[in-house]
Amino acid sequence: WTFSLVGLFIVRNIWEDEYMSVENVLKAIQENNIEWVDFRFVDLAGRAHHISLPASAVDADTFVNGVAFDGSSIQGFRGIEESDMVMMPDPEATYVDPFTAHPTLNVMCDIFTPDGERYERDPRSIAVKAEAFLKESGVGTAAFFAPESEFFIFDDVRYES
Repeated sequence: WTFSLVGLFIVRNIWEDEYMSVENVLKAIQENNIEWVDFRFVDLAGRAHHISLPASAVDADTFVNGVAFDGSSIQGFRGIEESDMVMMPDPEATYVDPFTAHPTLNVMCDIFTPDGERYERDPRSIAVKAEAFLKESGVGTAAFFAPESEFFIFDDVRYES
């Protein structure tokens, strides 16, 4: 599966009636016996990437300091000389993964540089800027993004007429 540039970025939590603060996410981890927390982001090409941590390693500081990763391994991100990047978890974009063997909480993340600046090639950052432009320009008040799942049944099709 691949996702378009705007795909899989704004996933809302499954706890519909409750604002998902960091405290509520940590409480949900305990109450749902979550074993793994999967921190996710999507690159410019639409490929999903993730880092999974044991739930016991996730605390309030994880949501403040983020999860470090090597950006040089992500196509279109950064070179090896400036590869340090940080996934900042979005507590409002969490859901329990129904397809994993072990209870797993998926958390969508924003990408930041080690200096604390939003990374300009992060699709979620681009979406935030696009929505702000819509509002400022008066073109619209909100932007809605959805995944564009694409797959092909045939590698090649030939026919005669």
